[in-house]
Amino acid sequence: MKQVFASVVAALAVAAAVDGTRNAEIAAAIKSRVEAKKSTGMVVATIESDGSSSIAAFGDPGPGAKPLDADSVFEIGSITKVFTAILLADMADRGEVKLEDPVVKYLPAGVRVPERNGKQITLIDLSTQSSGLPRMPDNLRPADPRNPYADYTAEQMFEFLGRYQLTREIGVQFEYSNLGVGLLGQALSRRAGKSYEALVKERILAPLRMDHTGIALTPWMNDHLVKGHDGTGTVTANWDIPAFAGAGALRSTMNDMLKFARANLDPAGGRLQRAMQQTHGVRRNTGAPDMSVGMNWLIRSVNGRDVVWHNGGTGGYRSWVGFDKSRKIAAVVLTNSSIGNDDLGLDLVVPRPAAQKDGDWPKASPESQGLSPAPFAAIDQDVGAGVYGNIDAIAVVRNGTLVVDHRYTRSYQDISRGRSGPLGCGEGCTDPARMNEFNYLHPRWHPYYEGRDIHTLQSVTKSIAATVIGIARGRGAIASLDRPFLDLLKGVDVSRVDPRLRRATLQDLLTMRSGIEWHESDRPLNETNTTVQLEQSGDWLAFTLSQPLDSDPGTKWAYNSGGSQLMSGIIRSTTGRHIDDYAAEFLFKPLGIRDFHWKKTPTGHPDTEGGLYLSAHDLAKIGQLYLQDGVWDGQRVLPPGWVADATSRHAKTGGPGWDYGLQWWLTSRSGAEIWAGRGFGGQLLIVIPSRNVVAVVHSWNVFGGSARNIFDPLVDAVLTGKV
Repeated sequence: MKQVFASVVAALAVAAAVDGTRNAEIAAAIKSRVEAKKSTGMVVATIESDGSSSIAAFGDPGPGAKPLDADSVFEIGSITKVFTAILLADMADRGEVKLEDPVVKYLPAGVRVPERNGKQITLIDLSTQSSGLPRMPDNLRPADPRNPYADYTAEQMFEFLGRYQLTREIGVQFEYSNLGVGLLGQALSRRAGKSYEALVKERILAPLRMDHTGIALTPWMNDHLVKGHDGTGTVTANWDIPAFAGAGALRSTMNDMLKFARANLDPAGGRLQRAMQQTHGVRRNTGAPDMSVGMNWLIRSVNGRDVVWHNGGTGGYRSWVGFDKSRKIAAVVLTNSSIGNDDLGLDLVVPRPAAQKDGDWPKASPESQGLSPAPFAAIDQDVGAGVYGNIDAIAVVRNGTLVVDHRYTRSYQDISRGRSGPLGCGEGCTDPARMNEFNYLHPRWHPYYEGRDIHTLQSVTKSIAATVIGIARGRGAIASLDRPFLDLLKGVDVSRVDPRLRRATLQDLLTMRSGIEWHESDRPLNETNTTVQLEQSGDWLAFTLSQPLDSDPGTKWAYNSGGSQLMSGIIRSTTGRHIDDYAAEFLFKPLGIRDFHWKKTPTGHPDTEGGLYLSAHDLAKIGQLYLQDGVWDGQRVLPPGWVADATSRHAKTGGPGWDYGLQWWLTSRSGAEIWAGRGFGGQLLIVIPSRNVVAVVHSWNVFGGSARNIFDPLVDAVLTGKV
């Protein structure tokens, strides 16, 4: 790969001194990411509190493109949405529209916009992602999947709106919708009587002298355009987004994006800056811990700081812009790869302590920690040959030191394209009923979440959710595991449950011996599977409790994801907080885990049977916490005795060699006890206490085909030095 390094002092309208240390830090960070194949090429910049700025670039611009620098042109995707929000605030300030105006007011006569219970979708509903509209319309059927929006028209958008029935109340629940913001762009441009591009140039780009930002490529922009790449490093097509222009059509340079970021930091400017400030304020809660939404901007609380930010992505580009207004610090990340690097931008705005940074495990060779390197090299070779299917990452930690750290880049866009089944639909799918984060085949959400370096854990989530139960017990929110678990569920109708279930304890629930009849591991993944039925229901807690019992509590082990989901309700009832929020404070924060996603069920309860996403390095921290008896950096995170109880053999599973603890799988090899979290698609968290080893595997073997299970070879590599 052709790699070019450039460190550029920003030649902006405001001259700035550059902190050489800061510049070197940024340059080193992006160089390591590109070399680790976390991006093809990157241009990254910061604005410091003293007004100085730094820009660094590294990587491959693509065949025939100019070397990466501050003038390189990138698609910035959904960052366009905040430009649309600023247009809305500006037009409201001028009296051209009102935020509470129904959007239908500014659409062509005869266009119908769905309503619900007498309420109309307003402009501010669209800008706060709470309109109730789906992420995408169901009539998006691209002629060329490589450029999926190119032939979609406003007329098709209006046709969809005319027949769509809202499934939830307007203005109540946050749900990210490209359709919604695309519609907002349509309304504003029609009110102004000009195209979206002409409007954004007149109101934002021209005043800020962002001369090389736009939708249509000028000759200069075309000459400086870098090539987009998918996750495998293959060049992708550029995207044209006419009907959804307000949701993702802009292209820009780092020099221009720094002007934009600087203007957002300036509360004392003119009309434009006044409009920008209006978009930054919190308007709605997103349902995620420490995350709110303004007018299209997201606001995240990090270490006591509010970071205002948005990211973007198209077929071959990812972008991020964010700032801390209180300290007047900003960062911009532009990449020509479909792999996200949002964490880098966030770290540049609110740096983490060194011990908290993902990847800051001390590193050494296997042999330096008493492990033979040969079997790990053989596993790596077999992964490359496809023996184990779609392995995404392998990490092994011994004695608190990272000794194996492999990541494998795959194009899940290509792997999933055209696939459809009970688990979902892959790349190219436009069915709005299936386009959500419980679509297991679509690369937007699986195995990585929206281009971020966090991977689905599937049922490894159960082990972590039980860990949070342990924390709640240690903090006094849960007095005992021997208490009937129904007593711990508040606001849930239990009037019609089998009377025997009232005797089931929290211990019974955690050990999968509640007595609830459940058919998961004994049935295919289709409509006969109880867990598939669970995920298609509107209330996961109620669905689980409505199932009959086939045994008395505490007498029979049966793998039951619905029972694991009840942990979400129990944490909510006993702590007053959802488990993602509670875990963020009392588990993830002490371990330095900052980037995660926890899927939400229809009732707003986080999915504790399989909905958590973490990076491989951060998942290893959970295992290390168990190795250290619940203590991290001298701080007790888990109560005394929890690790021993969670990893005791409470139940026989009926599977050869496997017993069950408190949502942990337990086995032994060569005389060594092994604790494991195991998840669909091949997720593994392995703890071998006698060897002081934690191992993590991320994979996504859900597309059929033969693949050898990597568990035994990886454990053998640790225990015997052989594969």
